[in-house]
Amino acid sequence: MNRPKASVRELKNLAHGSKVSELLAMIGTLLLFIYWPSFNSVLAPADLQHRAIINTAVALVASTVGAFSVSAVVSKEKFSMTIIQNGALAGGVAIGSTADLMIQPYAALMIGFSAGAVAVIGFKYVNPLLERKLHLLDMCGVQYLHGFPGILAGLVSALVCGLASKSAYGSSFYGAFPAAVPMQGTEDFAQLHAIYPSLEPGDGRSQWTQAGFQLIAMAVSVTLAVVSGSICGLVLKCKAFDPLQLDLMIDDAEIWSLPRNMSDDEESDIRDVLEKLGKILINRREVVRHSTSIKEQLKGLEACLKA
Repeated sequence: MNRPKASVRELKNLAHGSKVSELLAMIGTLLLFIYWPSFNSVLAPADLQHRAIINTAVALVASTVGAFSVSAVVSKEKFSMTIIQNGALAGGVAIGSTADLMIQPYAALMIGFSAGAVAVIGFKYVNPLLERKLHLLDMCGVQYLHGFPGILAGLVSALVCGLASKSAYGSSFYGAFPAAVPMQGTEDFAQLHAIYPSLEPGDGRSQWTQAGFQLIAMAVSVTLAVVSGSICGLVLKCKAFDPLQLDLMIDDAEIWSLPRNMSDDEESDIRDVLEKLGKILINRREVVRHSTSIKEQLKGLEACLKA
């Protein structure tokens, strides 16, 4: 945060992608898009996993639509691959805390669309504001893919937990909210245990109490992220860790062994050689095709002579 404005501008100028890097990033985005439902459902109770998969898939589709729609409204330029990649996955983050709950498809669509919109707005307006005011440069889109959609997920989870009812969930209610199970030794727990023998005692927590716990958990998560991130940044700036100088940051050649860059003349020579090889292959293919045609004609003539 104590980085001067000039260094932020210089780093931002270095942080540009190429066609190859953007293509590889999009391939990674597609893989995450496909497997994100399994991320959200793997820790859910067995009888709620199918619900988590469906809700996550719906939210991902909606966030993609939201990212394209809001990006077209707030930006007069062409679509940005970086914005769309992050916006398409924001729905998976936002639905994570409620994926296995009874939220209905329309709610999954709303959550996903809102997450895609939040990601685009964060990238377009909030990110530049953080750069100007706090000198924070988000190189990986963490704030508008995980940060803002994560806060949205926490708020939505509190609302969904507060509105949950036994009539809507049926037999899966206590599987989704184990803390709502009555405490050990109470008459309510004895009655439930007679119906569900495998049921473990809980805290007897009400739904709006659970909503409060969701908000507390969100606040704790944000606090831990800010504190641990700040500590990590301060540690990395220590001279003992040999921090990179400004002109070497975002430069892969400082750490990785990269292929040698060719000059324009060398690249032109290689292209000429490849074009010549291509022409030779085409000519040889034509010669082979012509020879095959002659052989077929000779075979036909031989058959006619024998007749």
